[in-house]
Amino acid sequence: AVADKDSLVDAGSEVHVFPNPANSNQPLMITWSAATKVTMVNVIDPLGRTIRTLYPKKNELTLDINNLVPNTYFIHLYAGTSIIRSRFVKQ
Repeated sequence: AVADKDSLVDAGSEVHVFPNPANSNQPLMITWSAATKVTMVNVIDPLGRTIRTLYPKKNELTLDINNLVPNTYFIHLYAGTSIIRSRFVKQ
């Protein structure tokens, strides 16, 4: 559940997910502006379940998606009281 003080923001150009669509041959790279202080990243399955929680040390993450079944997944990046949303497709 999102607390009232949190604001949801669609990623737009703030977050880059590559490759998208993705397959198991290479990891997924997620990057964002260094000015966006992301403290936690959740990967969410199509049913809304958090399947991974990551705590980035810099403004990028590499995500191994080998064990994910083909589908659309959501990425929530937590920065202060904002939640930046993005998504990727696993083929």
